This record gives sequence, C-alpha cells and structure tokens, in this order.
Amino acid sequence: MSSTRSRWVTHHPFWVEALDKAEGEIGYLVCESDLDGVVAAASYCDDGDFLVVGVTDPSGVVVADEAEPSDVYAAALQLATSLEEIAVQRSRRAVLVKSSAVCAGGVRGLVTPVSLAFDEAGYSQVSRSFYAIEGVERAGVLAGVSSRVRSQISSASRVFVGRCADSEQDVAAVVQMYVAHSGQRGGHCPFTVDSLTRLSAPGLNLASARLYSSTEDTARMLGFSISVHDQTSAEVFTWGSLDQAATAAHLTKFIVADTIQELAGRGYGVIEYGCRFDGPEYGGLTEFYRRMGGREIPGVWMHKEIVP
Repeated sequence: MSSTRSRWVTHHPFWVEALDKAEGEIGYLVCESDLDGVVAAASYCDDGDFLVVGVTDPSGVVVADEAEPSDVYAAALQLATSLEEIAVQRSRRAVLVKSSAVCAGGVRGLVTPVSLAFDEAGYSQVSRSFYAIEGVERAGVLAGVSSRVRSQISSASRVFVGRCADSEQDVAAVVQMYVAHSGQRGGHCPFTVDSLTRLSAPGLNLASARLYSSTEDTARMLGFSISVHDQTSAEVFTWGSLDQAATAAHLTKFIVADTIQELAGRGYGVIEYGCRFDGPEYGGLTEFYRRMGGREIPGVWMHKEIVP
C-alpha cells in the first residue's frame, strides 16, 4: 500500500518502526478482498483506554487506488470489526479512528465506502475540521492572513529568525524543547533524537524540524517546529516556545508562518497547520488558525464504545 494516494505518514512502516518504543506496541492491520489483494489498511496503538487508529498523528484508513467501491466497503467492514476485536483483546474501552485532513495525494476528503462500512459496524461519526493552505508559493503564504496577524508576524520577523535543524545537535535541541513543552501540557514527546533524525533523512523525508532564536542571540534557542510530509502534502505537526517573553512578542505566530513558508518553498501543494477546537479554552488558538487564511477542511473521525 506504499504507493497509494490515500496513505499518510503514519502508514509508513518506517514511521511505525521509528515510534514503536515511544508509543508502546504498534500494530498494522491489513484487509484483503478475494480477487484484488490488499484493499484497506490502518496502523493502530493503545492510548489510555482507547485503541487509536493514527499513531501519534491522525491518519485513518488507507485504501488501494484502483479498488472497486464494493471491495473497499467489504475490506473496511472487515477492518472495523477486527479493530473492535483487538480492542477487546487489549481491554480497551473504545476504538477511535482519527482520520487526517491530508494524505499523500492532497486533501483526503471522505471515502464514502469506508464511512458506510464503519457506520454499518456500529461506529459513530465525530466531526473534526482542519485548516490548510493550498496551492501557494512561499511568497504567497501570507496573502490571505488577516491584517492584524500579518502585522504581528511581520513585527516578530524583525527580532526572531528560524533555521533548519540539520545536525544531530540541532535535532537534540528540538527534542529537548518538545519534551519540556509537551510535559507542561500533560502530553509527551513521541520522538527520540535517533527516530527524528531517521525520519528526516533525505532518503526518507517524512519529517523535518526547525529551530528559532532571536536575531541578537542565535545560539540561544527559543522555539521549535516539527513538520511531517509525504509526496504532495505536509502538516505542521507541532510547534512551541518555552520563553514567555518571546511568546508575548508573537514568536509562536512567526513560527507557524515561517514553517508554512518553508514547506511551501519546498513545493508542498497542501499544508495543514491546525485543527479546529470547539472548547472555549481553545478559542484564541482556533481564531488564530482561521486568521491565517487557510481553508477549513471538514473531516470525520469514527468512534465505538466497547460493550463488556
């Protein structure tokens, strides 16, 4: 399934191999039709009480490009049932299928036979929207940004600077900041220096990282970003800063804009940079994503409670 347009980074065996120790035991489930071989597949792992499809990053179900809708439906139904069985075996209380907004071929969209199959298997659908910038070159990234946010980014660009994390020392700095940043928010960093270095290697090119400092002291790192990408699409996977003064000076907004510009400059046609949060505590973040000028892409996650 490595050449299908609907795959995402987390479907790659290299991703599973790189993150296996950090995420616990990772599985890869493949379903076939009688005639055409592999039709649908998904990677999964445990996440608390959930069995989650989408290891670290949303991915969803990957389907063969040329498969007939009836074959996709049959394979997806088999996949949905098998995931429930695995969840029971692992004593999980629910299955959550987290579909990505983008895939190797561009915007994912809704694969109707997959949705119908999971619905038939008793899964409920959960709306999940993402923001993405499409079809722009580096110079055009800020064209759709609101005037207020553009002014903040412009102001930050005069005092902060970003660069690629292209050495082991740089990658170590990124991972160190990610560990601290996620720890403050009750999360965890899924990468080690070795795994992020391997995923960023030119021959694989599934990830890339950037470091940020002030223009006056480029040796002191203030922020970071990590992106993932596959063929025509990319995603700003995570970003942050531990420096409150720098954040107050709009460093994090500059990080997002600069990372998108760097990805656009590398030729990625679709760049996803955040999801829509509906809770009031996330209102500011969702509003920032909206003001970045990207298109809101509707998506669907699928969920099923396991009955003891």
